[in-house]
Amino acid sequence: MKKLSAILLHKIDSDTEIGVYGVKFLLSDSKYNPIGQYMSDQDGYVYIEDLEPGKYYIREIGVPDNYLLDDTIKTVYVKYGETTEIEWENTSKKGQIQVIKSSEDTNVINGLPMNTLLENAYYEIYDKAGNTVDTIVTDKNGLAVSKPLPLGLYKIREVKAPDFYKVSDEILTAHIEYEGQIVRFKVTNKSIISGVEINKVGYKEVMPNQPIRYTFTNVANTSNVSLDSFYFRDKMPMEVGLQKIVTGTYNHTQNYKISNKQKLEYSTK
Repeated sequence: MKKLSAILLHKIDSDTEIGVYGVKFLLSDSKYNPIGQYMSDQDGYVYIEDLEPGKYYIREIGVPDNYLLDDTIKTVYVKYGETTEIEWENTSKKGQIQVIKSSEDTNVINGLPMNTLLENAYYEIYDKAGNTVDTIVTDKNGLAVSKPLPLGLYKIREVKAPDFYKVSDEILTAHIEYEGQIVRFKVTNKSIISGVEINKVGYKEVMPNQPIRYTFTNVANTSNVSLDSFYFRDKMPMEVGLQKIVTGTYNHTQNYKISNKQKLEYSTK
């Protein structure tokens, strides 16, 4: 009984090495006479059996829409009674995402005018499954460029703004639809505005040697960003002496420090 040979072809993605479904192949004999057409299964495999030993040619004739056709003709030698294994990569079609970052307004802290291109804005790019596929950073020209990305839908989120600018809460959506496409976004950052509001209540006029009481309440952050720390200064005449400080209560733990002109310091937590 004659034992015939076989070919086991595995078609994989060149980036992920995951099997590619739906790739069509044409198998020809040593004289280029077609033998049959075959298609890769859900795991990227094609099994061709009942072959006579000898030389064969395999050509890719069809790929899914998101892959580039590889028109290389592969020569395959099969031996008597053996299965010849072939691993064949396919490159997916790719595009690119670009972000151009500029200042939305004039920054009073660093003096940069509106529309200035901004460096060091960090963005993360996520695929439709929520996986981070790239992190990009704007250069001195305000431009951030992704690596080549397969066709598909992506979300882009700013994770770190340039110094003295506020991180944007806008989520960008990019749909890369064809090979070589560049999806470009022009976006801005608002300048940081910092400030603290404090309500001070006390005497406007007093008699000599009369005690004065001041109460500071409703300490509030008027910035457009959260503050890690801040300070405020209250001026009083030099002849006024500090006798007592009552710190009051707070709704969360914090550190603070109080000092005066007489170099007396009070620290608490």
